Amino acid sequence: MYPYRYKIHPFMHGKIRVPIKVSPADGGTGTVFTNTLSAASRAGYSFDVQKKVGTTGIWNTWKTWKTGVTSLGVTSLRSARTGSPASPLGSPS
Repeated sequence: MYPYRYKIHPFMHGKIRVPIKVSPADGGTGTVFTNTLSAASRAGYSFDVQKKVGTTGIWNTWKTWKTGVTSLGVTSLRSARTGSPASPLGSPS
């Protein structure tokens, strides 16, 4: 969930919830996952995609993975090291 606030009018604020859709739901090492960022595109807009690195404490952080993405989705490969697909989150840039 992403909170936002309009600087000029502070009473204009809220939260945006961005669902993550990854397909297939599960797979072994070497499985290619498609991460859906949006159901539609808009000219002049792109996504900056982050993925979570680590599982606990200070190692549980979001890192920039891809920037300027204009497609509706990106792919990731299941790593033998982590055993899990990337879990990106898109945000309009």
